[in-house]
Amino acid sequence: MHEIVSFKKRSALKIHKDAMATAKNIKTEYIRMFDILLEVESHQIYFDFEIPSLHDYCVELLELSNQVAKDFGVVVRKALEVPELAAAIRSGKLTISKARKICPVLDQKNHREWIDLSIHCSCRDIERTVAMANPKAAIYESMKYVSGDALEFRMGVSENWTEELQRTKDLLSQKLKRAVSSEEALFILMREYNQKNDPVEKAKRAQTKKSKKLSLVNTEAKKETSSRTRYRSAEIEHRVDLRDLNQCVYVDKNGKRCGSKRWLEKHHILEFANGGDHSPDNLETLCWAHHTIKHRKSVNSSVT
Repeated sequence: MHEIVSFKKRSALKIHKDAMATAKNIKTEYIRMFDILLEVESHQIYFDFEIPSLHDYCVELLELSNQVAKDFGVVVRKALEVPELAAAIRSGKLTISKARKICPVLDQKNHREWIDLSIHCSCRDIERTVAMANPKAAIYESMKYVSGDALEFRMGVSENWTEELQRTKDLLSQKLKRAVSSEEALFILMREYNQKNDPVEKAKRAQTKKSKKLSLVNTEAKKETSSRTRYRSAEIEHRVDLRDLNQCVYVDKNGKRCGSKRWLEKHHILEFANGGDHSPDNLETLCWAHHTIKHRKSVNSSVT
């Protein structure tokens, strides 16, 4: 049987001293990492490495775990709003894990009470007090598999939310002449909302309407180019949305496509100010972060 611990036999005191020294180093390095990430976030350094967020920077480049990256991300952003939080962490009185727990309720007005509480109380007491101040903050939104095709979804909701859900279930049950569950009611609402508001679905509907489309789009594009207006017709928006599937099309240096469906913007490949037009060939869909990265690259290349 192989021994798990293969070190030479040492005294308990020697082992304890080494443990204490290592623990101190860990605390020091955590504070140092916090300070560095404050600088990274304040200057959005991750954009220079084609990374769209601080969380992705921590996971992809620094190889931190997903949970550690989340904790640092939340605390760093809050510390930029409330500098006193950063001071408490630097002093060594407040750990990142405790600071993470008070972030949902912390602001510039109440920072003294919450920081003092988190320094002197246990994690359990902090969680209980935060839950009393903001019940929804005590429930982290999560989704996990409970079987092959079923997931458990947890989130905190208000009393008004539950009343509206019940009203929706009553209306749907009346319409369908049968009892409707919360899951089915939410699914019907989401599906109808997506069909009505999804830019790709809108583009498909626009494509099937009357048949003046292509010629109309071309003439409108010519009008826009000749008049140099920043207005873009709905037809052109639909064509770009349908082509890009309403997803960020940015591909990084490793060949990885972003594919984000949030915070989307239309980017001119040849900038409008430099003579670029609004034609679909000169437009691409980018998320806000990668749109910013593109413009940073453009500025840097023009400077060099």
